[in-house]
Amino acid sequence: VISVAHCEPPVEGLVAWFPGDSPYIELVSGRAFDAQTTIGPGRIGNAYYFKNSDGFGIFPDTNSLDLTRLTMEAWIQMDNYPPFGTADWLIVEKELARDIENYGFFVHRTGQTSMELHLQWFNKGYSSVFSIGSGLKPRIPYHVAVTADSHNVRFYVNGLLINTEPQQRPFTVDN
Repeated sequence: VISVAHCEPPVEGLVAWFPGDSPYIELVSGRAFDAQTTIGPGRIGNAYYFKNSDGFGIFPDTNSLDLTRLTMEAWIQMDNYPPFGTADWLIVEKELARDIENYGFFVHRTGQTSMELHLQWFNKGYSSVFSIGSGLKPRIPYHVAVTADSHNVRFYVNGLLINTEPQQRPFTVDN
């Protein structure tokens, strides 16, 4: 007998939620988004399937995503390691481009058989912080999260704090 677990209800202050159970609908605002992905079985209910670096989702810009503090989290499972010398694999991103408030959460290949989590943002120049000792491997599901509070960036894997790094520059808000 297989029992199906359910997600906890959304927490207060949640600004966006993209569960795979609602095809291409963000549940907090009810707005649709474009995606180059498919939907299939996940750890809890359905999930979005991104084909390594080829899949993505695009959500229309909204003021609710102009943040100075944030928490981003996702369930991920990679088929293999990101190729050396290419862009990191995207977990979630808001407009990673120059001259606008933006941020992105990625998986970064650090060695022959090692990967780390990566938070990057733009504020008068790009800033990056990497996890240390995440232990990410292909073909294993992980719950990953990053928090940034203008002082520190914290990385989590499967609910455990992996490491804390100083946040050298704060996020900025679009004008």
